[in-house]
This record gives sequence, structure tokens and C-alpha cells, in this order.
Amino acid sequence: MTYSRKYISTPLATFCRVVSPRRVGVAAAWSTLALLVILTGQTVREMISRLPPPPPTPAQSAAALPGATRDWRVVSTRLQARFSDKPLELGEVWATRTGRMCGFVTARKSNTDDRERFYATPDLRPHMQVDDPYAFIDVWTACLDDRWVELHAGSEQTGLCASPRGRSSVLARTYLCVGWTPE
Repeated sequence: MTYSRKYISTPLATFCRVVSPRRVGVAAAWSTLALLVILTGQTVREMISRLPPPPPTPAQSAAALPGATRDWRVVSTRLQARFSDKPLELGEVWATRTGRMCGFVTARKSNTDDRERFYATPDLRPHMQVDDPYAFIDVWTACLDDRWVELHAGSEQTGLCASPRGRSSVLARTYLCVGWTPE
């Protein structure tokens, strides 16, 4: 009696027939393709969620202006109390569509004037980067992407040379702000 190789029915032979290198290769290729499609979809979804919102229409800005102006009065008073500078020097200040105030203010540190970024929390308390550097970056990035109502026109530049009093200091005039021009 002769046996053909085709009909050997040992467990190893069955396994080798079912799991052939060709079938493993095809399964690996399809699995890799499926994983690539899933990861691409997740990446695209995340990128779309990070897109800045569309700019406001003039009607939306006009409707949001009274509330934003009222909140800005509270925030500016608290900034004035925090820095006790007379008068308060501001760069650009705006409100986001969620009502958060964001902008640039001149802060006096170590006898120098330095323009810094700030944002106001929902309870209208101003926060600077020194208050919480890690949380500040996330909130500030969201502020930059969502300029709903402009409350104060000004510069977005930061640092010593952005502040008029900083530029007028001897150190700035002599060394640091030579050749510097505002935006």
C-alpha cells in the first residue's frame, strides 16, 4: 500500500498545511494594513480636533463685545493690583469664544520691565506663566487659536524690548535692544 504525502494525517502535517508560510505572510500583511488604517484615522481625527475654530462673524463679535468688556474690566483691575504699575502697560488683549481673557502685559521683575503673556481663568483671575508653567502652555495655545473679541490693540511681542519702559532703560538702549524694531 502506498501513501501519498498529500494524505498524511499527523498533527504536524495538519499544522503545516493550515499554517503555511504563504498564509502567514498574507495574514501579517492584512494585519499591518489594518493597523496602519486605524492609526492614520486616529491621527487625522486628532489633527482635525486641534484645528483652530473659524473666525467670528461681525455679528458674533458685536454680540460678544459687551460681556467681554465687562469681564475685561474685572481682569484689568486684578492685573493692576497684581503688578501695581501706574498705568498698566498692555500689548494685545482678546477674549476667546469661551469667555477667557488672554493677552500681553508688562510686568516689573528684578527692576526691569518685561512684557509677558497672561490669561484669565473662568473666575476672572489673571494667571502668568510663573504661576503654573505646565498648565499655562496648554491654555495659552488654546488662547492663541481662538481670538473671538479684540479688547485692546497692541503688540504680541514679549520680553524686555517689547515694553516701552524696558526699551528706555540704559541696559536695553546700550546692549539689548540695539536695532530692535516693534512689529
